[in-house]
Amino acid sequence: MSTPSPDTTGGIAITVRVDATAFLGARTLTVETDEVLATGQIVVVEEEMTTATFTCEPAVVRQGESVKISVAGSNTAFSNASIVPSVAPPEGVAIGSFAVQDATRASFSMQVTQGALVGLREITIVTGTQIAKGTLVIDQGDIIESPKISIEPEEIEAGDALSIRVIGEHTHFSDLSEVTIDPETDVAISGVAFSTATEGVFEAQVDELATGGPRRIIITSPFAAANEVVEATLSITEPIEPDGGTDGDADTDGDTDSDTDTDTDSETDTGWPCDGVFTLEDAILSPGQFKGRFVLYGEETDWDSYTSEIDFIGEAAEHLEVTYQSAFGPTEMLCIVATDVFAPPGEVLMRVTEDGISHCAVLEVRKEETIPTIVAPEGHVPDHRRYSGAVDPAEGDWYDYYRFNAEPGEMIIFHAAPVVDYQLDLDLRIVNEQGDTTIAQIDLPIDAEADKRIAYYFPEQTEVLIGVGAVDEEPGGDFNLFVYRMSHQIMLEETAEDNDTLDTAQVIGEPWPWVLYGTISDPGDVDVYQLTVDAPVGIDLIGHRLGDWPGSTADTRISIFDAEQNLILTSNAWNETPSTTDPRAYLEEAGTYLMVVEAQQGTSGFYAINVRATVVINEIYATRINWDPYVELLGPAEYDLSDYELCTFNQFGEPVDPNAPCLSLVGDMIGTSGYRGLHSAFQSTATLDLPPGKSGAVVLYRNGAVVDQVQYGTMAGDPFAEGEPAEIGELRAIGRPAGVDTNDNWFDFVYQGKSTYSGPNDWTYPTAVPPLGEPWG
Repeated sequence: MSTPSPDTTGGIAITVRVDATAFLGARTLTVETDEVLATGQIVVVEEEMTTATFTCEPAVVRQGESVKISVAGSNTAFSNASIVPSVAPPEGVAIGSFAVQDATRASFSMQVTQGALVGLREITIVTGTQIAKGTLVIDQGDIIESPKISIEPEEIEAGDALSIRVIGEHTHFSDLSEVTIDPETDVAISGVAFSTATEGVFEAQVDELATGGPRRIIITSPFAAANEVVEATLSITEPIEPDGGTDGDADTDGDTDSDTDTDTDSETDTGWPCDGVFTLEDAILSPGQFKGRFVLYGEETDWDSYTSEIDFIGEAAEHLEVTYQSAFGPTEMLCIVATDVFAPPGEVLMRVTEDGISHCAVLEVRKEETIPTIVAPEGHVPDHRRYSGAVDPAEGDWYDYYRFNAEPGEMIIFHAAPVVDYQLDLDLRIVNEQGDTTIAQIDLPIDAEADKRIAYYFPEQTEVLIGVGAVDEEPGGDFNLFVYRMSHQIMLEETAEDNDTLDTAQVIGEPWPWVLYGTISDPGDVDVYQLTVDAPVGIDLIGHRLGDWPGSTADTRISIFDAEQNLILTSNAWNETPSTTDPRAYLEEAGTYLMVVEAQQGTSGFYAINVRATVVINEIYATRINWDPYVELLGPAEYDLSDYELCTFNQFGEPVDPNAPCLSLVGDMIGTSGYRGLHSAFQSTATLDLPPGKSGAVVLYRNGAVVDQVQYGTMAGDPFAEGEPAEIGELRAIGRPAGVDTNDNWFDFVYQGKSTYSGPNDWTYPTAVPPLGEPWG
């Protein structure tokens, strides 16, 4: 470097010579004069844009997490002056707070939403003339369950070439995933493509002389430092010989032993509207069955998924429709037939036409549905009612329906549950009065491990049908339908906009916990509330998650001011921890506060506010079938739990561990995700060895005072219940959807299909949000 000399602009000119082998990156430049000491920075880069690589730690980020990522580069030239990080694809991921330690070390913050697409992501860092690339994995919030796959179809004939669809659970497919088949001597795999982390397709070409039998489909996907391997079975079969023929036979069971002619003169003799017949696997439907699956086997047919036309002939024809069809070859087709609630019993011809040639089978609508009415109480009062029913799909009895009349402005929770664990795989839906259009349907994964809840707001007088039904043919069984009618019409209909400033705040009730409903009437509307709390509290503002409900698209934001109108905090979906796509705030000090609710991005609609304890019991798992018992707490990230202790009780109301009735949480804290799982296997006492069964209790204390208590199942006098005890099965966990607390255990906790240990329960139960009501009981 040359000696500094003045230049014509009054500055200092310096000549810097960089060695060809100089290390890339930033350098600090210091210039000292008699009067001042000045520093600056220069960056050493290559002449042309080069490519380097780096690794991320952690290499896996879960949905809903906000984490700090450490970067370790290889031949990188990081510089604070010219850093441009990006992630692809960007949906559901935000990057910020980038910091550089030296040319090969950096860090940045990453926030991943609950709905972010899982799988491999590429991170790019541009600095000067260099592009550095690395990868990390976006994973599901709950990675306890092992990945698995299924394929459609599972069978392929020798000599055929078919597209095979892959459906994964807990998988991490990407462009780097590979599909192989074992043995591969007579089957060729090509055209592999994965559209998401759980969906893909490939082409399978089977040799004409291929031997029958199973083949292993193996999918290998890069996942962090290891490989994820999942398998499925593809069967090679001889060409399918359908049971049906062209001898004119068709009857109500879909076989071929009736006497209907299909000769060339049959149209004149009998009015038979088809040229031939086909067999129909499972030829029975009940009214309102929206998920009937039928496999059609034809002879001398030439069916195609896109050009085959399917229609129905008979009295119930207008009540049936095909919602999906897929041909597996010219003689085999899968289709899903839906019936509306009022389909009359009797026989219907199902006709498939291709190139002007039609084939028929007989479909029977067996059960005539009687629809009882759910009697509405007078006025708008909270109502908790139980209705019992039973379905037997083996006998064609798939659904029970209830007629329900909703008043304007009512919010209703419908909750369907099998009487016995694993007895029924339930479906729950709201259908219009005519029975031919679904208004709302639970979109949880349909499995026998979870109850089904739908929360719905009726903006006007509406008569609907509530359908509770089975998904699979076996088993049938009994169920209960619970209906919560809630009175929030006054809160939902703002008659005057007089609470839109800090000085005109509406004073809302105490003590907490409580739930308040309000409305953002237009994008410019602001609602201000004054609340007084006597202890630390948590506040959930639920708006964005109501977006699928009629009348609400509010993407809400919350701001908290103290009594002197000084802003304390602002929270929205982008900086909240844990991330639930809605704001969550915590107030640590007792006092009076002003709370401002507003909508963002031009949205409006109604919202709900839940004020509850700072730390609550969020999930209880009281079984040892698959995993040891645990209790999960919800609270502020990195919140000190030293003032708390957790006590557990068995079905007799006695301590689970008489020698240590309570677990002290001194030195413990809530995790960075906002959750703390207390697992029995990691404790030195037996306090968390919750006995498997249907009765017990968990009580959380703070400085000797009860903060939250959950009783599941009944005990003599229900000594630990808030409201009514929660219901729990022997094989399930229970949890609060959205962390909402109304001081009613039965209302606040639902069965969970799987553990959501150390994560939000509404990942699993989005359509149960919010199961909110005014406290009662």
